[in-house]
Amino acid sequence: PLGWLPEELDKLFASIAREEIEVYSAPGSLWWRCLINTLLDTGERIGAIKLVRREHLHPEHLLVPAEFRKGKTRDRLYKLSKTTMDDIRLLLKHHDQPEIFPWDRNVNQVYYRYKKILQRAGLPATSKHKLHA
Repeated sequence: PLGWLPEELDKLFASIAREEIEVYSAPGSLWWRCLINTLLDTGERIGAIKLVRREHLHPEHLLVPAEFRKGKTRDRLYKLSKTTMDDIRLLLKHHDQPEIFPWDRNVNQVYYRYKKILQRAGLPATSKHKLHA
């Protein structure tokens, strides 16, 4: 599997900081920062993280139910960093949707927007360098 090096993550987060397209009235930069940090903290697939709901968030942890995960065999409880938890709490103040990461556009637009973020960062945007990296 491919992963981002620390200097590449710096470029990625700098590009995310410039994201202006809102998601459910939340600043795009906040939404994407929360999503990427959650993916980094958990190592989960984007499909599972997109399904987690407010009730799955605990004071320091995120529960990803088995039915959301590949294989669907067991729940996983992940300790999230303080930064990620603080950002998620802020994000949840911007929308009233049940999901932590609701998306208010066509589902394919998530991947299109992320590709644009990667390109703006000067990072590879191939199929091997998407949200799983």
